[in-house]
Order: sequence, then C-alpha cells, then structure tokens
Amino acid sequence: MDSLSSHFVAPSLLLSNYNEEIEDLKVQLKELDKEVEILTTENEIFETYYNTKSANDPQFVEIIECEELLSPVASPTNGNPNMKVVNKKYYQQLLRKKKTLPTALQSDQKCHVLNFTLENLQKQAEESITKSEKYVNTIRACLEETDLRIKELKRDAYEFKRDVVVGGENVRTGKTIAEKALKYMEETLKSKDALMEKMRLKNATVKGHIMKAEHQLNQKEEMGDMLHYIDFHQLQIENKQYVMKIEELNTELKKLKQTTAKTLKALSEVKIDLDTCTKASDTLAKEISNRQEQYRRITDDTNRIRSDLDKERKKNKFLKSTVDTSNSNQNEAEGSGDNKDGEKNSGGMPQILDYVAQKAQVYELNDIIKNWKKKVELAEYGVKKASKELKLSQLQNQQGGVHFSNNQHS
Repeated sequence: MDSLSSHFVAPSLLLSNYNEEIEDLKVQLKELDKEVEILTTENEIFETYYNTKSANDPQFVEIIECEELLSPVASPTNGNPNMKVVNKKYYQQLLRKKKTLPTALQSDQKCHVLNFTLENLQKQAEESITKSEKYVNTIRACLEETDLRIKELKRDAYEFKRDVVVGGENVRTGKTIAEKALKYMEETLKSKDALMEKMRLKNATVKGHIMKAEHQLNQKEEMGDMLHYIDFHQLQIENKQYVMKIEELNTELKKLKQTTAKTLKALSEVKIDLDTCTKASDTLAKEISNRQEQYRRITDDTNRIRSDLDKERKKNKFLKSTVDTSNSNQNEAEGSGDNKDGEKNSGGMPQILDYVAQKAQVYELNDIIKNWKKKVELAEYGVKKASKELKLSQLQNQQGGVHFSNNQHS
C-alpha cells in the first residue's frame, strides 16, 4: 500500500514542478522580449545616428569599416578590384583607432546619440512645419482668389438676370428685347476695358516704383551708403515686435475658432434635440387626438348603453308586474270551486302558454341585461384606461418640454 501511495503522489509532484518551471520560463521570456524591444529601438536610433554621421564625416566611416579597406600587403590584382588601396601607416592608424573604440555604448554616449537624433528629428519637424505652412498659405490665397471670383460671377449673373432676363422682357410677347441685351454686353465690355486700363496704369506705376527703388539701391551700393549696425538692430527689434503681435493675433484667432467650433457643435446638438422634441410632440399630439376621439366614442357608447339599459329595466319591471298579476289571478282561479266562475275567469285571464312564453322572454331579457352589463363594465374599463394613458401622455409631454427648456438654458 505504501508503494502504491508513493506511485500516486510522485506524478502530482512532478506536474506541480513542471508547472512552476513553465511559469518561470514565461516570466523569463517576457523579460527577454522587453530586452529585445529595447535593443531594437537602440539599434534603430544608432543606425540613424550612423547614417547621418557617415554622411557628414567620411573619416568616421573609414575608422569603423577599416576591415573592408585593402591591406597594404595585398595587391589590387589578387584581391577585390572594388576595394580601396590605402597607405600602410594610415591603415595601421585606423586599426589602432578601431581597437580603442568601445564595443558597448556607455550612458553618456547613449545620451549623446539620443540628443543628436532628437535634434535631427526636431529639424525635420521644423522643416515639415515650414513646408506645410507655405502650402497652407498658398492654398489659402487660392481659396480667397476663388471666393472673390465666385462673388464677382454671382454679381454679374444677378445683374444680367436683373437687366436682361427680367428687365429686358417684353410684356406683350414675353421675349427678351435684343437692344437691352446688346446694351448690357456693351456696358460690361466698356467696364472691363476700363478695369484693364486701370490695372495697366497701376502696373506701370508699380514698375516705375520698382525701377526707382532698384536705382536708389544701386546708387547706395555704389556710394557705400548702406545700412549701419544700429539701423539693422532697430529693424530686428521692430521685426521681433511685429512677430510677437502676429503670434498674439494668431492665438486670439485660434481661441475664436475654438469658441466658434464649440458654439456650432452646441447649436447642432440643440437642433437635433429640437427635431426630436418636435417629432415627439407631433406624435404625442396625434396620439392625444386619437385617444380623445376614442374617449368620445367610448362615452357615446356608454351613454347609449345606459339609455338602452334603462329602457330594458323599465321593460323588465313591466313584465315582472304583468307576471305577478297573472300569477295572482291564476291562484284566485284555482281557489274558486265553481266551474262557471272558472269559465268566466278563463275567458278574461291569459292562458298558461302565454305565461310560459312571457317567462322565456323574461329569461332572454335577463340574459340580454347581463350581456349589456358586461359591455358597460368593459366600456368603463376602457374609458378608465384611456384616461390614464391620456394623463401619462400629458405628463410625458410636459417632461419633454421641461427637458428641452433645460437643454436651451444649458
């Protein structure tokens, strides 16, 4: 038995040890993955540093890749013809420098590499920002030009419609008058010619100013009357002041754009809420009208049923009274012993078959009364349910109006 228990315990212990080893290996694997990720990022950064450094400093490449240089003992015919022939002393100097180079980077060297790559990335980002700003400015200028052109075209189309299409229409025939169309075309051509002449004169004056400024600049260069250091320094100060003003205006413009975006977003949300509330109010109004119509019909049915019920009750009372009188007369007829009196009484009183028929009619009327009572109860229940639903719909409508007013205030 002891040997059997030992046989049963040993696999469980082995399984637990195996699971612990697997967990330890998983932890080690995660740590190794992290180390590999760190090393890959470091290698990528060092590769970018090496590429930029090799492009700027070729001697740096010769020191690191000196094994690829041709040894002074070998000849270019025996070796690779693409290899570079160097001097013996220079080759030995490169080898000594390479031996002195560290195989692993220290913390300060890593910081130097990181700072170098960070500066390059910042330069690239600044260059991309300047390029994007130039593109944005050109696109903005094109958009402004297109907007002005669209406004001019709209104005021309409006004037053409006003003067030719509507104003030049003949009242009798309904066709446009050719003289007015020709007159409009001549006036537009004259205005365009005047504008062209004005722009030509303006261009000539601007060219004259440019030539004058270039002549003055040439004279100053010839005479040596250039800007002094103080004037240049003053211009730099004014430039800085203008740049600061431009930055302040840009910040204000950004704030205004953000506020306009927020207001447009709030306006769109309020419009959506307004649409939902109007749809809900329309549906509720339709439902209220339907419920009111249903309530009116139910009230009419209940009034009609009550009137019918009163009529049937009166008929029932009348039939009961007739049955009671017939029963009393029949009892009196049975109590009397004379046949003659019986014959006389039988001639004036109803027969037994009439009594049975009236009794059956009474039962039928009772059944009808019960049915009408059930109908009245169902109608009253429907009226109560409709009134409750109407009250609930009115409360929901009021709550929807309060919610909409709260959204407007917020």
